[in-house]
Order: sequence, then structure tokens, then C-alpha cells
Amino acid sequence: MEHKLLFLMVAMIGLQQALAAQLVNAKERASHSIRKRSLRDDMYERRDELKDITVDELLDLTAGEGMTISREVKSAQGTTVRRLQETYHGVPIYDSVVAVEVDEEGKLTGEAAGLFVQGIEDDLESVEPLFSPSAALDILIEEEGAESYRSSITRYSTKHYVYLGDSDRARSVYVVSYVLTRKDAVPKRPVMILDARSGEIIKTWNSLETWDCGGSRRLYKGVGGNEKMGKILYGDSPFCLSPTIEGDMCILENKYVRVIDMEQSTDDSRNETVRFRCRNGYDDEVNGAYSPVLDAFYAGTAVGMMFEEWFHTTPLHSKPVLRVHYGHGMDNAFWDGSYCSFGDGSSTFYPLTSFDVVGHEIGHGVTEQSSGLEYHNEMGGLNEAFSDILGEATEEYIDFRSDMYVGLDINKGEIMRYFREPELDGNSPGNVDGYSTGMDPHYSSGVFRRLFYVIIKQKGGVIRPVAHTLLHANRMYWRSMTGFQEAGCGVLKAAYDLGQNPTPYLRALNDVGIEPCDVTDHIRRLRSHNPISRITISPNIRPLFGYEVPRSTSAVLIEATHDVNDVDITVRVGTWENDEEAQSRLELFMNDFNSLRVEGVSSGDVLFIELSTQGHTEFSGVTITAKPEPNSRRDLDMSRAYWAKVFAKA
Repeated sequence: MEHKLLFLMVAMIGLQQALAAQLVNAKERASHSIRKRSLRDDMYERRDELKDITVDELLDLTAGEGMTISREVKSAQGTTVRRLQETYHGVPIYDSVVAVEVDEEGKLTGEAAGLFVQGIEDDLESVEPLFSPSAALDILIEEEGAESYRSSITRYSTKHYVYLGDSDRARSVYVVSYVLTRKDAVPKRPVMILDARSGEIIKTWNSLETWDCGGSRRLYKGVGGNEKMGKILYGDSPFCLSPTIEGDMCILENKYVRVIDMEQSTDDSRNETVRFRCRNGYDDEVNGAYSPVLDAFYAGTAVGMMFEEWFHTTPLHSKPVLRVHYGHGMDNAFWDGSYCSFGDGSSTFYPLTSFDVVGHEIGHGVTEQSSGLEYHNEMGGLNEAFSDILGEATEEYIDFRSDMYVGLDINKGEIMRYFREPELDGNSPGNVDGYSTGMDPHYSSGVFRRLFYVIIKQKGGVIRPVAHTLLHANRMYWRSMTGFQEAGCGVLKAAYDLGQNPTPYLRALNDVGIEPCDVTDHIRRLRSHNPISRITISPNIRPLFGYEVPRSTSAVLIEATHDVNDVDITVRVGTWENDEEAQSRLELFMNDFNSLRVEGVSSGDVLFIELSTQGHTEFSGVTITAKPEPNSRRDLDMSRAYWAKVFAKA
């Protein structure tokens, strides 16, 4: 009898666990949904019913579950990648992000990535909070011991989510934060995840994302820089300042950025844009720097122009606001969710308005408004690394001189952080084996700093496409709690989306100890006689497609056409990697212009087709078509289809 009771208890516990909310792999769910719609085994001859499949059907969402589009990005292959935010009864689910792909007709291709949550109804009878957002803020203030500083608390936020976290139990939560600025202490931005029904504190961390301690002559006068890096004469190319000029007044605001002079205050009520008589310049020399205000304005403008020219987007949802001369002698700079603030430094730093530091702080805003990476453990390291990388990209954009050091121009002592050998600072790991839980994000960032450096060297020192790939990964594939492994997988998918050669990324991941994931099923598939258009090609954009040879086929004709330019077609069988080390896995390799007839193939072979140009410019509007040539004499028995193998993993 006792054994039967024990068995019943175990069974009940198992049933309870089975009913609990759980994370669902979007790729596997999409594959399962497609199979249920009775597609052919080869997965290439997509039937008409897939064209009309909805996101709800693709992911098999249940009552109360929904997906909303938060961002869209065009891929080199002519598709659109959509980032989706999951909701439950209208409430967003924390860290639940899915990316799907639609074709030129706006129809889902069946490709999906990311994680979402199902079974919430088994954990939550209601998502409604049992206390108010203001009460949640009070709990955070009390927990931080900030009651006596309540008057100094600004920019508080209380957002309602459904949260799964590490407990595998869905909860209705508040994510609460505020900014505390005091004259006698370093600014703080605590964040708390709080159960909105029980009041239990689930997680806290400090999210003040800091820069750590450790043309032609225009009608204005401006000198920037500092004693270490030398003077910068603004107005001489490439240092065109671009202020707004009204009469004889220069206003430090343009379409890209706005600057406030805090005059060594931390008073949040200061909000006036800097303005001065153009012919007189701006007199704010301090701590060995000639004009931190002009430096910040110039660098912030450069970041906005870089995003516009290189990435065809803007860094933030609204114009970045930079607050300079923040606090008295503060050796720090930080992003607080609304502003980038820069101290004047003291014994450790010159004023913290160098090009890379300004790019770094805006980078924290990019991350918060993209993946929303938490600022601790692996997520924090990834967060810091992305900002360090954006700082280097800013230097490169301005004068083609990325130094691969963090804050070199404003550091009065030793170099603080390195890209090539992160370990040289005495704290940063250059490999995941050197990471430990709880490590300061400024140091755990070493893993992805090293990754960035290796990719750059593999690509001959070209920073722009690599920075674009990491931005795309941040915006489309990373989540709030993405760690190094998942981040690396997102980088590979982003590289594919942007038409990048995967080899430098694969080598870099191996270099830092991250095992590359298999992104073969992320490759867009061609269907026989069904052209794909709106493809983009350039010297750095080489879109890749997959095509499975159908049964009873003796050869395949690949055509890639453009109204003006020749298109170089490369076909590989056996591997999609463009790497000398992968040559041994090649079963077939062919190359030609505009049209290529591939012979010697068998049913079930997968052709990996890469398009490129030998020209020097980017062009769009390329169309590719795969035309199989039948051979009735061939054996109709076909080996198991490649793409069926891929989707069978689900």
C-alpha cells in the first residue's frame, strides 16, 4: 500500500511539473507545425498551404498567447527578418523573443528562432497584479535603503511582465528601476524583478551601465581633445562639428544628438541645450581637456551618422541626449536609461568624452532598446562587450584609426582593457574557460572583445560589416538573458542574414571556446522554378541559398540575373562553409557568371549557392532561379532528403 501511495505521489508531482509553464524552442515548434501540414519529405517543394500559415499556426499558440512585431530588418537574401515579442493576455513575457522570416510577398518562410513560453495558464490563474506600481517602487526603494534620498530619485519605471526565469514557474511580475543621483556618491540605477502578486523579490542588479574606472572651416571656433591625444581643431575635415547655427549663435543640437552642460552638477532639472557665440567658441576647459562639450557633441554626431550610413538605421528610438561635466571630478560615464552622462575625470582620467567612450555609452542605450541584456553574469559581459565594440566602430568611422584599446585617449595611467589579449588587464578572460559567475561585466566582456578582434583580423581589418553583424544579432536574436553560447549562435545567424562569409565568425567562436551552433536550417531554400528576387550583393555581401536536388534529376541550371551587373555564382556540395579547411568535405565545386549548369549531382544532394560580385559597389534587385533538368532513366529511389533530416531534429 505504501509503495502504491509513493507511486501515486510521484506521478502527481510529475503531472504537476508537466503542466507547468515551460520554454519552447521556436525552431523546433515551427518544424513540427510544418510537418503537421503534410509537406513533402524533401521539405523543399513547399506546398501552397505554407504560404498562408500564420505566426499563431507556425508556433501553435494557444488561447491568450500572442506575438507582436517589435522590429524588422531586411536580409541580403531578399527576405525580412521580424523580431517578435510574446504576450499573454496582452502582457509582455519577459525574455521571450522569437525571430521569424517572411518572403518578398510577406508570407512566412517557415524559418523561426528563439524561445517562447507556453503553459502559463497552469501556473497563473490571473496575471493581474495585487498591488500598485507605486507600491512596487516603494519596495525597491526600501530594499536599497534609499528612503532618505527619495527626493533625489528620478526616472523611475515600473513595467508589468509575465516572467518564467530559472524557477520554471510563470509569475506576474513588476520590473522596477530608478536612477539615484547624489553629490556625495556614485549614481545608481537598481533594477528589481518583483512578484506582482506575492511581493517576493525574485532578482536584483545594478543596471547603471558605465564606462568603468580601473570639410571645410565653418563659421565657428572650436578646439577639443586633451593633453594626451592632442588638440582637435573642429571645422577641419574630418572633424566637421555640424552645430545648428542661428544668426551668430551655435547650438549643440542637430538631427543626431543634443548636448547639455551640467556645469559639474547632478541636478536633473538642467535640460538646456548648449549654445554659444560661434566666433567665440565654447569655454569649458577642465582637467587637461580643451572642450569636453564639443568633443561629446562631435562624437555623438559621428555615432548617429555612422548608424545612418553604415547600418541604415538610428541608434536609439529618439535622439541621444549627452550630459557633459556631470558631477564634480567624477571618473566615470554612464547610461541611465534616458541620458548618457560624462564626468570630468580627476586623477585617473581626463574628461570622459573621447570618441570611443561616447560610442560606448550610446551602445548601452542600443542594447537596452534592442535585446535588453541584463547587466550581470554572462549577459552583463555581453552588454559591456557590445558597447566596447561600438566604441571601436566609432573611432573607425571618424578617422579609420580604431586602436583596439578601451579608453586609451582619456586614461592617465595604464591601458584599462584590451581586445587582442583581454587577459593583459589582469582580470578579463579571453576564453569562456576563464569566466566565472558573478564576474564584473567590464571584465567578463573580454570573451566577446577577443571574439570581435579575431573576426576583424580574419577579415583583413575591416570593422564595418562585423559591427553591423553584432548589431543585427543584438537587435534580432539576443534576449535579456542570452549567454555566451546563445549569443554566438545569434552572431552566426546575423552573419548569414547580412550575407557575410561565416568562416571568420566560426574561427573566432572556436578561438574563445564557444562551440558554433548548426545554422544550416537557417539558410534560405530555393524551390524549383520559383525565383527569389530583391537580393542585395556587394564586395562584402555574398548571399547564400540552399537547394536540394529533386528526384530524377541529371543536372541543375542556376540563373542569377541583374539589369546591369554581372553576378558571380559559386556552388558547393558537401559543405556551405567558405573555408580552406572545409575543402576536404566538398563533393563538388563550380563557379561561373550569371548562369551555371551543375552536373554530376544526385537526388538528395544539397547545393549551397553563393552569389557575389567582382565589382566595387553594392547593388540590389538580383533574382535567382534553380531549374532542375529531369532524367527519367535515373533511379527514382531517392536517399533521405537533406532538409527532412534538418527538420526531423524537431
